[in-house]
Amino acid sequence: MGNGRSALSYTFPQALTINSTSKVVAVNFNLGDWVDNNGVITPDVQPGSTVGVTDTSRQIVTYMPGFVSNLVPSTSFLLNHGSQTPLHTILSPATTVSGSGHSLTDLRNGQHIILGSVWSETQFSLLAANVQMTGH
Repeated sequence: MGNGRSALSYTFPQALTINSTSKVVAVNFNLGDWVDNNGVITPDVQPGSTVGVTDTSRQIVTYMPGFVSNLVPSTSFLLNHGSQTPLHTILSPATTVSGSGHSLTDLRNGQHIILGSVWSETQFSLLAANVQMTGH
């Protein structure tokens, strides 16, 4: 793969079906049992549990810059980030706003933001925890 890059293949002990109704694959990267022998890493990878995979409170909020489009005020928008597919984002009364004196009602299409969110597998959307307004 090249300097600083690795490839890892794993064969599940039983076949998994991935389709429109069953699309969650869980892999347990058991980091506590990985072995580093003079820079050669031997990983311990096992089938993971899908229990709680839809529990968004188990996730760490991640931050991603982008531009707002298709805004439905105080409800949702698409986050455009680079050349990637826009990500549907759901706003809620719990969503906080950073940026001198702004509120969610100040959010506009085309506005540059940094979105703090978690992924909802059941809603197939980002759930906005924080919107930092950085400009227009």
